[in-house]
Amino acid sequence: MADGNQGGGGPAQAPAGDFLTKLSEAYPYGDEPPRLTVAINDMAAGAPDGAEFGDDGVRPVRHEVPEGAIYQPETIGDVLAWIDQRIHAFPMDQVWLTQAGPLMNWCADPKEEQWAQAVTEILFGATYGNLGGSYDMGTRKKASPFPASENWESYIFSRIQRRYRSKLARPTKNQKHIYGCYNVASWLHPDPIQDDLGEPAPSGDASLSPSGGSEAPEDKPPVVGPLVGGELLANPVGPRWKEQENTDPAVPIVVACQHLATYGALTRGFRIEHLDSIGYAAQFATGGFAIFSGKPAAPGDEPPPQGGRWYTLQPAAGDEDKASAGQANGGSPPPVPYEDLLQVERARRLSPPLAPGTIFVFDPDAGAQKVTLYLSRYEDECIREKVLMKHFAARKTPGVQEVESAYSQKGRVAPDYQRELDLAKPTEDAGLLRDIRILEKGGQTVLAEQKRAQMQEKLKKDLGEWEHQKTLALDTSTKAVVIDLKKQLDGSHIHYVLRVHKDKPLVQLMDTGNGSNFWAKIKAESRESPGRGALIAFMQAGIVDGSAQSKVGPGQMLGFCGTGVTPPPPEDLGEMAAFIKKARPVGLFRLVLTRRPSKAAMTPDDVLYVSRLARMYGGSPEQNYTIAQMLWGIRNTPGFTNLQPWVIFFIPRGVLARSMWAHGGREMTLSMFMSDVAPNYKDELGKTGGLNLNKQYLPAVAITNSGMPDPEYAGKSQLQCRWKYMSGGSGKAEPGGAWPPAIENKLKETAWNKIFVHPSFGKGLEERIDALTPSMFLDGAAPPKADDDAHALS
Repeated sequence: MADGNQGGGGPAQAPAGDFLTKLSEAYPYGDEPPRLTVAINDMAAGAPDGAEFGDDGVRPVRHEVPEGAIYQPETIGDVLAWIDQRIHAFPMDQVWLTQAGPLMNWCADPKEEQWAQAVTEILFGATYGNLGGSYDMGTRKKASPFPASENWESYIFSRIQRRYRSKLARPTKNQKHIYGCYNVASWLHPDPIQDDLGEPAPSGDASLSPSGGSEAPEDKPPVVGPLVGGELLANPVGPRWKEQENTDPAVPIVVACQHLATYGALTRGFRIEHLDSIGYAAQFATGGFAIFSGKPAAPGDEPPPQGGRWYTLQPAAGDEDKASAGQANGGSPPPVPYEDLLQVERARRLSPPLAPGTIFVFDPDAGAQKVTLYLSRYEDECIREKVLMKHFAARKTPGVQEVESAYSQKGRVAPDYQRELDLAKPTEDAGLLRDIRILEKGGQTVLAEQKRAQMQEKLKKDLGEWEHQKTLALDTSTKAVVIDLKKQLDGSHIHYVLRVHKDKPLVQLMDTGNGSNFWAKIKAESRESPGRGALIAFMQAGIVDGSAQSKVGPGQMLGFCGTGVTPPPPEDLGEMAAFIKKARPVGLFRLVLTRRPSKAAMTPDDVLYVSRLARMYGGSPEQNYTIAQMLWGIRNTPGFTNLQPWVIFFIPRGVLARSMWAHGGREMTLSMFMSDVAPNYKDELGKTGGLNLNKQYLPAVAITNSGMPDPEYAGKSQLQCRWKYMSGGSGKAEPGGAWPPAIENKLKETAWNKIFVHPSFGKGLEERIDALTPSMFLDGAAPPKADDDAHALS
């Protein structure tokens, strides 16, 4: 079905120079930076044989599979082969070709550009959520973490470093518990590494010292820390560690703002130890991290690179040196006006100046440790965080910790909240009602009744809580409440600089809020075509590279507490870019093929095919199927007018996640996990012992392409839906109505190692369809050998 001349979806036939000239005439980019957000759809892609093209002769507008051919195995095979070939034959390097103009305008250092492209590609489109909680890798039994900050997130962050510490647990003489060691031994044994050192070595033991003695075997890297005076500490309080080369880098598919900013540093060659072993946080305390102070965060750590600086707005009470970054020279620079930090033109004149990797931190409490407010019982028990935000919003100057508001006044009388609560009375969920109607229309009455019962049960619970709150709110008297500010408040935020324009006062941010910002700018800029926003037009949110900005800030300006300029990269950025492009995304995916509904909602009968569950990577370092690459892969799929491809990405959890995150885990397929690992973790996997949706793997992102007969949109990729996983909460689909229940239900019904094929295809076709299926959709297994007539089925 694919046009052989265009190689299953490659770039257009016109020479690159001619194509770029035409494209730049039709789609001027102005001062915008290079953007994968537009490049994925702006780059010309081949079209299936028989496609209709628009007036420009380049962009397809229509391609249909005849009704009589829809239920043939070749139809599925053609779509899968198209995606496979686009991903493997036409790498992401080609996607950036449309950005040649912005590259020339912005790029002053080719290696900085290589880094910017690489870090964008590996995290582009990731869902938003709590990193450690989403992968839910468990806690160690009878163990206490050391240092207190050590957790699975620290381990996950270290997986993108070129060298990493393999920490070794050890019991102490006086305590029975084991310190630290959130490291996985191997995918076969996805448990924390055990201590293999025996008794602590005496200080100066040459056999363990990295500076002397016989060389350790290649498979046993020398123990290198912690050190004192260049020698191993005789009896460390916490774990020892080994320094090892990372030959199998990996990255997550779920991040919140603090994780995204942390990757902005780690991918430039810094280590998690430079970020105090925990990674950046959207908090005032980030300004005291080793990466900005130039001093080791813990005894025995090597000093971080020099030359970074934290620009503070207000010194912390009694700790001015630390708040102003604790510069290596011991000086205490004066606070900087926030205008000098947030306006790019002025920030570029600082010393050191605004540069790629720079972070901006917004923290409503500005580093305050605790606050005393006078609250009613309703305010304290039901809306405490909302009150805190209102309290800190009374701040007059950015960065100031001390705040006076009505809530801090002794003898305060709380307002009457009854009217506000009446307006917030719980009702039946409109989204669930819509889903129930769709199920009823599709004849799934039993499932519809189940969902209706669940909705009513939830409504009953919500109404009970609402009645309780109304009763509490009747008492308007207040008392002093001391609140420890130990967690990030709403309005906390952190983002980092991806690119700085070489001449003009403009920056580009990598930010969790870039989707909405980018969409707003597309609509406001008349020179940008509507189709430029096709990738996020439906969702209008997402973690993507942003547009040019002359000033920085999320709107909560009074919560701004400082800017951190990182030191010069300790690693060659060109080498880092090549390294992180080999990182495998630790996630799973399934491809679903459906009829494309014209106007009515999708029904179960529209679902034609569901692939097996597969990893987002193959057996070699070049086989990494990132969300960005999949968006590129589903451009102009065969039959895009009446057939709709969906790729749904999932977050592995528990023991499956630990095996996938393990060093060397690339070699493990899901079948290998189930045969070699799962039998040893029956308690963790549950009664079924299998892989089940919403238990062993969670939905993260859904992508598809457009069937609109408009050259601005036809065949173009789009982010359709993402699930947000916040701490302590379940996943929430955004936007809620974007996720077809018919697909969700079919995913639940189809076992991880099975495919679903619409009954109209006929029976017994699974093996024949597998024979037409590329290995990336078979989780790395080779397709079974096809019969001679496999391509001649009718």
